[in-house]
Amino acid sequence: MGLNLAKMSLTVIYSITVIVFLSQPIFASKVTQPEKRTVVKCTDKCYVKYFAGGFVPTGLEISNPLVMSCICQTDATGNDCFATYFDNDAGIAAYSAYTIQASDAKLIGSSKRPQVSWKTTPGITKQGTDALYAGSSAYKIDKGHMNPSHINSYDQNHQIATFKYTNAVPQFAGHNRNSWKKYEGKIADYVKTVCGPKGGNMHLITGTSNYLLDTATGKQLIGKIELFPPSDPNGIVRPNSLWTAGCCVVPAISAESIAVWGNNVNTNPSTVSLSLPDLEKLLVTSSSSPANLFPAFPGCRTNVIPI
Repeated sequence: MGLNLAKMSLTVIYSITVIVFLSQPIFASKVTQPEKRTVVKCTDKCYVKYFAGGFVPTGLEISNPLVMSCICQTDATGNDCFATYFDNDAGIAAYSAYTIQASDAKLIGSSKRPQVSWKTTPGITKQGTDALYAGSSAYKIDKGHMNPSHINSYDQNHQIATFKYTNAVPQFAGHNRNSWKKYEGKIADYVKTVCGPKGGNMHLITGTSNYLLDTATGKQLIGKIELFPPSDPNGIVRPNSLWTAGCCVVPAISAESIAVWGNNVNTNPSTVSLSLPDLEKLLVTSSSSPANLFPAFPGCRTNVIPI
């Protein structure tokens, strides 16, 4: 996202390399193995494979691309599960990208929410921590998932992988537990009952924004950047809004999209369904060309499904 005090940012560029080798004795039955890191090059397969067609979003605003990192989020066994584009200055994700295969969609809901602790991501200096979120209830703040646990409930390892601080943002409880949760459920239902049964793979991106949406007029508003915890110079940014865009791709047949926007505010928080083109306009200044969240599939923009 690359937030600064003027505006939100969100676009893609390459970060630094990440595979290092551990130095350890070599015995007859063992060889030195590379330690798998989660912060990777933005061209690495474990990262780009979670974007539709292998193409990352374009046209998003980035105030300082050099502070962005690409993360391959892994489960406890080291298998990659989704991708996160992370803003090291803000201390939160610009977005997380995840895919639900057609074969997995029917299993959504088969695994209960795991009772696990949140983990930090190696190689990321500024991120949420247990200490930072201690006492968050006093501020009515939750650890808000980007890639949600529920939509990954076809496999508990994937669910566990979502409990990373680099996949969480400070989200007002009134938003997270009400309208945002409702739409997370609607998206999961669409994937399970509509996209999956027709052989579609669901490509989803959940992101953050400094903008707000005037739900009465549909106009973009510029919000004030605030830190969490408030007034803590070492705090992380609390985004003004969260959004999710999804494209259901039936290989060689069709593509259709869904999109939602949620104002992450303490008073009267709201989440609404909107078209993908409208969402892409909200992610940039009104004078800029819209972002393109699924550049590999133009049909995502033209075939819009309300949820």
